[in-house]
Amino acid sequence: MLFDRTEEKRCTRHPMRKADSFCHRCKRHFCIDCLIEAEGYYYCGDPECGGSGRELAATAAAETNQKHAELFCPECISTTETEIARSTFTLNGCGTMLYGSGRKCPKCGSEESSAWWCLFFIPILRDGRYRVRWFGSGRYIGRKIKAEVLGKHA
Repeated sequence: MLFDRTEEKRCTRHPMRKADSFCHRCKRHFCIDCLIEAEGYYYCGDPECGGSGRELAATAAAETNQKHAELFCPECISTTETEIARSTFTLNGCGTMLYGSGRKCPKCGSEESSAWWCLFFIPILRDGRYRVRWFGSGRYIGRKIKAEVLGKHA
């Protein structure tokens, strides 16, 4: 998370420490020791923000499923996890990319893609399979395909 360089953010609980990120619910800033990661977001763990890490993960998963219900059909949601597809980044062809487009869903239009670590645009190591909805050049949202579903397609 990038902050405005003119104002250094401080941890709400530890004012002597620099803030590393903020709580996705209350938007207060915290150091990494105070944050809980759940479903790709950080939470502070305070009772008003959802409590323990397990509770936060369950709440975040439900929120993710609710948002994705508008983008993916029920069949695609049932065959995927709430883990979202990571963002991709390459510099001079080195980094992560999504490759392939297979098994397009006739209902929601999503398709299967694989995330790869690449070296000079050459896929070297697969880092997961995702059901992806594209929204223009380089813009997408995706959900990780469940392992048991991948086993059936192999």
